[in-house]
Amino acid sequence: MNDTVTALVTGLDRRMSYAAEALTAKAKVFGYGLSFTPENVTAVGSPDELSRSADLILLPMMNSCGSRIPTELGKVSLREIALAAKPEALAAGGLIPDAAVEELASLGLRTADYFRSEELQIKNALLTAEGALSVIASQSDEVICGMSILVTGWGRVAKACAKLFAAVGARVTVAARKPSALAEAGCLRLETVPLTELADRAEKYRVIVNTVPAPVISAEVIRRTQRNCLIVDLASRPGGTDATACAVCGRNFVHALALPGKYAPKTAGGIVAETVIDMFEKYRSAP
Repeated sequence: MNDTVTALVTGLDRRMSYAAEALTAKAKVFGYGLSFTPENVTAVGSPDELSRSADLILLPMMNSCGSRIPTELGKVSLREIALAAKPEALAAGGLIPDAAVEELASLGLRTADYFRSEELQIKNALLTAEGALSVIASQSDEVICGMSILVTGWGRVAKACAKLFAAVGARVTVAARKPSALAEAGCLRLETVPLTELADRAEKYRVIVNTVPAPVISAEVIRRTQRNCLIVDLASRPGGTDATACAVCGRNFVHALALPGKYAPKTAGGIVAETVIDMFEKYRSAP
């Protein structure tokens, strides 16, 4: 990419403003309805001001907004956004719904999903872990060093959380289904417990951090937790925690979603920009 490439970035998510800022090193960038307009980004009042000159359209995470993108100027349709794009331009978004992919294709745009990138997901996992640490600190009246924390699951986010929590001195236990996951966690000198035995061990933990997108923090588990137990669910909706049981039992429950965008939007936006630049360059060089 270079300054002969024109990009339009849209979306109310602050990550999009920071992504636009990062893209200016590689392209001429226009912003529509951003939460703020960075230096070297040109704000436009309507996508059609670009008169179909954009090579790249950068869209926000789309899993919750579908085909109408929230912006500072109100919601904008994909059809309106496409007015900025050249034929065969690349539209990059996060978790683009199938219906939106089909609509963009009907409007003459190719699509790329930056959230499917392995590199982005690995980097995002660390940002999520740092955000989770901030949530725990803000919801507790105790220091994290020495705190007993249970992490459920052993995917990217769970691994990042377990390692970070242990690094700041927490006593970390990992609960997982697979023996191989428990073995790997044990090799990192973390305590382990089979997920099937979670209810029997629940009272030991001051904090439970769930990363499993399945109902693993059940009413039975919640009833057996400490009265002051903080339960933080990082899994996508509907999560893996019985929120009703938390309310009935008086447990402090936080469903902490989209932490990279809330706690580190500049870093997260930069990661999106890096990923999209790589996708665009591969797209341009493809036969």
